[in-house]
Amino acid sequence: MNRFSLAVLAAAGIATGAAHAALIETKTDGASPSVYSGGGGSGFGGTLGGASISFDTVGSNLDVSFTPGGSFGSNIVVIMLDTKAGGVDDASMNDTADGGRRAVSSPQANATLAYPSGMAGGLPDYALAIGSFGTVLFELTSGTSLNFVQFNPASNISIPLSSIGTPSSIDWFAYLTSDTQFLSNESLPASSTLNSGGNPGFSGSASVDNHNRFVVPEPASLALLGLGAVGLLRRRQST
Repeated sequence: MNRFSLAVLAAAGIATGAAHAALIETKTDGASPSVYSGGGGSGFGGTLGGASISFDTVGSNLDVSFTPGGSFGSNIVVIMLDTKAGGVDDASMNDTADGGRRAVSSPQANATLAYPSGMAGGLPDYALAIGSFGTVLFELTSGTSLNFVQFNPASNISIPLSSIGTPSSIDWFAYLTSDTQFLSNESLPASSTLNSGGNPGFSGSASVDNHNRFVVPEPASLALLGLGAVGLLRRRQST
């Protein structure tokens, strides 16, 4: 079963039990951007917990936009993207070259952040680091050097789909940490184990329970939708 089939099943409410355990919201690309909200936690003022994140495909690009619920300060929002099979976990990464790299590869200085189960590809493959500096896209790699992919000096970015594996669906989750690796209790989507207590900080036990899904219809599916719309228009004109 491919990633597109899994995404369609999830959208219909008949996905596997493992995916149901952590999958909160599935949206399919359409004429307007798919906007996700419903985050949790407010330990850093609701920057992420009260935020919204939108996904949209424009031509061959994926447009991602972040609307914060509060000021960034020195804090960084990280959106982890699962776009293909495989991936990398927090325990495998430790790039400390700058604040954005620290936020992506090790959001807590002295602890490991557990990622949600049930994502289609298993683990995230890419990450967006968003802060007052703008938005950076990294490819996740084990070790001490993430691969820089792209930068935009704003809270949005347009990513060639080919540069992230041309996915038919994207599972994602977001957390918030400081550039000194002090983890907030905020996430999107909401995650009860992370949101219910105080900020985990440098060393507190922390995990993100849940993720969302964005479905990118295959070209054949888009063509069928287009033919259906044309047929409907013709029927209306003939009545």
